[in-house]
Amino acid sequence: MGWLHRGPVSSPSGGGHWSLVIGCNPGKGQLLMHNPNGEAVLVWGDYVSTAIGSGQARRYSEHNWEHFQQLH
Repeated sequence: MGWLHRGPVSSPSGGGHWSLVIGCNPGKGQLLMHNPNGEAVLVWGDYVSTAIGSGQARRYSEHNWEHFQQLH
């Protein structure tokens, strides 16, 4: 899925970035994703960690995610 990966959830920006959606949990409103840049924090637009492997199988809120979505 393509998304704007810079800035807070209220005002995303950037040239775009690709992550792989590997699952979802509609009951909890979550997407399960692999992000090669690391573990993102969508609310304020930064990364918790950019260490190798830190972006594997991370859960993200669908509510916050839809603001960042650019391409699908």
